[in-house]
Amino acid sequence: MSHNRSSMSPEFYTMNGGDGPYSYSNNSRAQRLFIEISKPIIDEAIMNDLDLRSFSLSSNPFSIVDLGCSTGPNTFMAVQNIVDSIKQKYKSHIPDCTIPEFMIYFNDHSSNDFNTLFASLPPNRQYFVAAVPGSFHGRLFPESSVHFFHSSNAIHWLSKAPEELLDRKSLAWNKGRVHYTNAAKEFCDAYATQFGKDMEKFLDARGKEIVVGGLMVLTVSGIPNGMRLSHQNPIGLLYHILGASLMGLVKKRASIEAAKDIIDEAISKELDLTKLSLTSNAFSIVDLGCSTGPNTFIAVQNILDSIKQKYQSLSLDSEIPEFLVYFNDLTSNDFNTLFASLPPNGQYFAAAVPGSFHGRLFPESSIHFFHSSSALHWLSKVPDECLDKNSPAWNKGRVHYTNAGSEVYDAYAAQFAEDMGMFLEARAKEIVFGGMMALILSGIESGMCHSKQPVGLLYDLLGASLMDLAEKGVISEEEVDSFNLPLHTATPEEMREIVEGNGSFSLVRMEMMESKLMMDAFLTNVLLATMILRSNTEDIISKHFGSGVMDEVCQRLSAKALDIAKKLNPEEYQGYHLLVILKRN
Repeated sequence: MSHNRSSMSPEFYTMNGGDGPYSYSNNSRAQRLFIEISKPIIDEAIMNDLDLRSFSLSSNPFSIVDLGCSTGPNTFMAVQNIVDSIKQKYKSHIPDCTIPEFMIYFNDHSSNDFNTLFASLPPNRQYFVAAVPGSFHGRLFPESSVHFFHSSNAIHWLSKAPEELLDRKSLAWNKGRVHYTNAAKEFCDAYATQFGKDMEKFLDARGKEIVVGGLMVLTVSGIPNGMRLSHQNPIGLLYHILGASLMGLVKKRASIEAAKDIIDEAISKELDLTKLSLTSNAFSIVDLGCSTGPNTFIAVQNILDSIKQKYQSLSLDSEIPEFLVYFNDLTSNDFNTLFASLPPNGQYFAAAVPGSFHGRLFPESSIHFFHSSSALHWLSKVPDECLDKNSPAWNKGRVHYTNAGSEVYDAYAAQFAEDMGMFLEARAKEIVFGGMMALILSGIESGMCHSKQPVGLLYDLLGASLMDLAEKGVISEEEVDSFNLPLHTATPEEMREIVEGNGSFSLVRMEMMESKLMMDAFLTNVLLATMILRSNTEDIISKHFGSGVMDEVCQRLSAKALDIAKKLNPEEYQGYHLLVILKRN
């Protein structure tokens, strides 16, 4: 059977299996609550409406099906509740009748983790079990073979996303969203129509499979008539945040894509392939500050494609070397996730190199191309002066130099110059003569006030939120005073002076690229702005203040950002990325 993934059918998107920290089995307490709440209602329906005497029990089994069972343990709780209730009815209404044996069928899509389901079956269960793979939008059982159907938190899944949502010419094209939360009426109507079609198929199939007089209990996500699903509803808020997060990922990727043409041009004009020394025919590329992907893979593939294109333009197709890509980040980086998400058809060999890019990472003259995006603005440490109470640069009550005195900024700038000096010195030894570096980092125009950068606003709000917690006694004021973000936004002049001072590289090109991500987030979705900041700073904040404060910090920061967003003039704020392309002399 061929499958069209663009239809986004849940047939191929089941709940997370296994029993790990992100598995469904360990993250389904809300679903369990629905089962607990519905229990007395189901008990009453069985007691009042299930006519046990009318059933024909072939071979004496009572058949119960849980549709959309996932991996447990919720399915076992629901099934046991039903079995107990039916037994109770036999005892109270037909005391002279032998209680039948029970056969339980656990159903979910064929890609469900049935291994985990079977491994976690209750050891003292009072029923026989079988698993039935397949979609509940179609037939699963012979006619008149099932006495009781149950489904909890499953049938709100559609068989596919409405086709209109994927059609750019349709009024229901759902651009920039992942759901109809906060969407126009056309989107909602398309979902409702698809749900109607799916439920018709569902009921038609169950109508054939269930015995006359059998019962079916369905628990599904619901909403009162006339109420619109919006970010004011908890589940709607989650869908809204998911969509915003995905759009945030797209926008964060934009700096890599924006730099692509400039890097391509630099490789085409400046990378002299005939003079590079290729040890063992391997062309070595390094991404410094790779994190966990997927952006690192896009950047690497862009560079690799551009280098291949240059070989081909020089009619050197037969000399295109093999590529070895090193992914570098700090030793605490999640390299497991990086490796697990490596492109399956990558056209290169891959290796991970742990360590700080402020020092040496590779043997001399072993690398042909270095790349780094959104990493080099991280300093090796907070400037010592900013933590010294006796220094003019002591940054009391703040977490960054935004809106701080010139002494604080100067301390950060000096630390950045020292770090970049060490960085360039290390790379100069590691890169071959004629090799290139493409560096993308946070930038700012000379003379521009840092408080007029969207990210500068966030740093100020973060400091204010931490001070709020200090006033509440959640953390101490001393902890806030001893905390600063080791981040510096460089000007083109700073970078030029540092590069020229090193003397090992020629400046091929330097570009200031506008970045609208944070400003757009402020104006349209402060939750996205908060999440972006959290994704970049949670580790360092949690290590200093403890992991328990992050949620409250983000809640306060979001509230402050929402208040400020109402007063902002977007024309006064601008974010930048600085692209620097260097060539080894």
